[in-house]
Amino acid sequence: MWTLKGHAAQRAIAAWHLTWPPAVEASGNDWQAPFLVQLQLLEAPYGVVRYIAGSGMRNPPGFEEILYDFLSPLPEREHARDSAVSR
Repeated sequence: MWTLKGHAAQRAIAAWHLTWPPAVEASGNDWQAPFLVQLQLLEAPYGVVRYIAGSGMRNPPGFEEILYDFLSPLPEREHARDSAVSR
């Protein structure tokens, strides 16, 4: 719920926990992608939320090659998000 409805700090914490190494070790890394590539994280108005989600987005298998720059203009971030969603 925090990734969808939380304020910036909650979304950043949720995104970070989705890729936190002990959590990934316990739960695997093949289920987080849909939560990380959603609009509320990759296109958040706060750069730290975008940074954490973008960094974590490359962890699940099959997402390593997606290029995402959290500081790039919105159209470039949208393209990266669309590439991730299509996977």
